[in-house]
Amino acid sequence: MRSERLKTHLVWILSVVIILPLVLFFSSGGGGGSTGNAAGVVFGHRIPMETYRQEYQLVRRNLESRLGGELPATIEPMAREQAWDRVILAEEARRKIKISDEELARHIHTQAAFQQDGRFVPDLYFRYVRALGYSPQMFEEFLRTDLQIQRLLDTVKQQVALSDDELKAAYRHDHSKLKAALIVLDPKSLTDQIRRTLTPEDLQRYYASHSERFAVPARRTIEYLGWPIEEARSAQPAATDAEIAAYYADHPEEFKDADGKAKPLEEIKDLVRLRVQDEKARKQLTSLSLDFEEDTDRGMRLEEIAASRKRPVRRLGPIEVDGNASPGEPSAAMIRAAFEVPVGQKTKVFNGPEGVFLLSPVEETPRRIPPFEEVRGGVEQQLMDERSQEAAMNRARQWHDELQALRQGGLSFDKASAALGITPKRPEPFDRDTLIPDVGYAPDLVTTLIDLPKDTLSGVGQAPQGAVIGLVEEVLPPDDAAYAHDREAFRTVQLQRKQDEHLQSWILALRQQAQLKSFVGEPAP
Repeated sequence: MRSERLKTHLVWILSVVIILPLVLFFSSGGGGGSTGNAAGVVFGHRIPMETYRQEYQLVRRNLESRLGGELPATIEPMAREQAWDRVILAEEARRKIKISDEELARHIHTQAAFQQDGRFVPDLYFRYVRALGYSPQMFEEFLRTDLQIQRLLDTVKQQVALSDDELKAAYRHDHSKLKAALIVLDPKSLTDQIRRTLTPEDLQRYYASHSERFAVPARRTIEYLGWPIEEARSAQPAATDAEIAAYYADHPEEFKDADGKAKPLEEIKDLVRLRVQDEKARKQLTSLSLDFEEDTDRGMRLEEIAASRKRPVRRLGPIEVDGNASPGEPSAAMIRAAFEVPVGQKTKVFNGPEGVFLLSPVEETPRRIPPFEEVRGGVEQQLMDERSQEAAMNRARQWHDELQALRQGGLSFDKASAALGITPKRPEPFDRDTLIPDVGYAPDLVTTLIDLPKDTLSGVGQAPQGAVIGLVEEVLPPDDAAYAHDREAFRTVQLQRKQDEHLQSWILALRQQAQLKSFVGEPAP
């Protein structure tokens, strides 16, 4: 559990600190904040409350942008922790990394959002910064800090090396196949028995204590303005040979092979052409999102913005908050955001991988909890499923203990199973990506089994199709031809994995060195 928490912690940290504030455009507000008391102490000196709150706002609004709505209360502690991580990383980066004014200016000038026809356009830059609610000086200091942090983390990651022996061992661990005997107890085999035990009182009590599970969700009809990325791409004029050559020259890091060498333009010309088209589309989408933002700030209604920007108003729904999004329509996160604003109000402007969208809910059917008789069948099914799964796990644990006792008494696995009236299954050799017959897709089960000694009985695990007990009979390593074919691609994956683990340890150690003393309770949004 601790390992998984650290892994999650690292993923969230990287999602915040490596992505520059440029991505925060429509999810950020002004830095603001009080300049009063200190927020805490890091590396022995006091951190102003304003500094902490600015970092907290960046983290919070970045997370809200990713989640598509207000930050849930359960994520607040993570946001506060990440804000302090950014403060600590920024302090360390300022001591170790220098970014000159000239380097910062070059970076800003190369951002596609601030360019037109390949040239930096100051007006685009200042519109962007104004929409953030920052002054250029404040924005540039945020950007300088993020560049310093990014370079610091890159330096830490470069400390990691991956030997050929390590690579091969990791490949064998990840790609070996198992020959195993599996005992599977499907809960469905117990449902008839469980059904006979259910009484009307059981159903009533279950409904009374789980009525929220049977709620009929609210549904909304949503109107929206948008320009999907596919439409924006198709609207662009064809890329010229000069544009393709210029993009290739300006983005060498995008077109390297596994050895770090640049691929010849003629080999990847079609790929570069797509990148040029995408960059053109992104620029137009950024311009449209700026227009939408300015219109929203002026208080214009959706219909007025549509007329002004010559974009049609489209309608979606009635739809539930977790309704599926179709290609070319607002994403699931955008739909969730449209459920978090009052009917008749507008969401923020979304500028993401799907395109640019602005949504407004116009009608709502409220959420309701139906009466027991309306959902009696569903209540019975849920209670029966729960009790069947519980019974399957309990019976499998009993089998496990009895098998262990019989084997300790000298019986083989098969004879002990036969003595209990159990017939083990022996599927074809499988790995983490295999859909195992009568078990389902169970990578966690495979991970558990592959680390067990041969002829060792596993504990009782939960797989998609029931409770499972496994016994490893043989581990089949991948053949040399497969390793040779996958080696370079796997090297990239494994090196990234090792770098992330090293970075995780380094960040945790840095936190200890910083000796953080936080005076912050619940930060003001």
